[in-house]
Amino acid sequence: MLYLDQRQQVSPTIEVWADVSEAQGAIAEPATLIYTWNFGVTLVAPMWDGIVQSTSCEAGGVIEDGSVVARINDVDRIAAHTPAPFYRPLAVEDRGEDVRMLNELLQRQGLTAGDGDRFDWKTRIGVMELSAKLQKRDSSSVDIFDPGWVVFLPDPRVTVASCSLSVASPAPAQGEEILVSASTITHAEVGAATVLDLVPPPSDDEEGGAPAAIVLEDSERMALSSEQALSVNGEPIAFDYENQVVAPESLPLLSSLVQENTPASRAQVQRDLVAGGLSIPASAVLTTSDDQTCVVTRSESEDGYTPVKVEVLGLANGDVVITGPIEV
Repeated sequence: MLYLDQRQQVSPTIEVWADVSEAQGAIAEPATLIYTWNFGVTLVAPMWDGIVQSTSCEAGGVIEDGSVVARINDVDRIAAHTPAPFYRPLAVEDRGEDVRMLNELLQRQGLTAGDGDRFDWKTRIGVMELSAKLQKRDSSSVDIFDPGWVVFLPDPRVTVASCSLSVASPAPAQGEEILVSASTITHAEVGAATVLDLVPPPSDDEEGGAPAAIVLEDSERMALSSEQALSVNGEPIAFDYENQVVAPESLPLLSSLVQENTPASRAQVQRDLVAGGLSIPASAVLTTSDDQTCVVTRSESEDGYTPVKVEVLGLANGDVVITGPIEV
């Protein structure tokens, strides 16, 4: 039997004792996820002329390298993740970093491509193939790359927050907004549950509403083992146990689960019960002046009870799960 703490009551203290039972179900432990965000970017139109016939740009949609953004004047316009925007038409014997970008783009599209920064005969064939792919017709006479075929994509993958393209409307002029992307989480690590209490409120002085960065001290980190599972709002989150960060494939899901640009949020770490895990009411766990956790058991001592040091593992079915030298 364990003593339940009654100190918060106004009425006279009445001793209450609770039974101890073997814990059942998974153990859940609160945690904090700390986020690094990539703030939204604006995609702008290259030199276009014509009418928007269709667009795949819509709020919540994903645009990545090679995605068709719109079809204008019977030509698909694709997103291209390149070091810089294309700024000029390219033809045989042209040289430069933009030619290198073109060859790399052709390779990523699975088309014929030249090597290096020279527009050679392989690049010419690749441009013909790209033109045929975008126009959906024979392009054997096309041997010049048109920079209007592609939209500069500064990030490999963006989620659309808003889109300015409208079917049957004139294509936007060069430099006008096409879409604005949503902020996305690029990195997430796990901290102790108490870290969330240290997160400062948003400041009106922060540019663009950007939250203050949180840097975890080693003592604030929570190391997860492969026996533990991470979740947010009930959704399982894949975890990279070797590097102790959220796995990249789960970052888009995380971005959709938490408030945009928030620096941290609550999470839950679960694991299977360990041998010897005991289930007790939360009020039976006491904390000593030196931050040790213990429970009070009945005994034949002069006081009639004995404090016993225990380790708190987490929660299961509404009770606290502990381990320690206590008999069931």
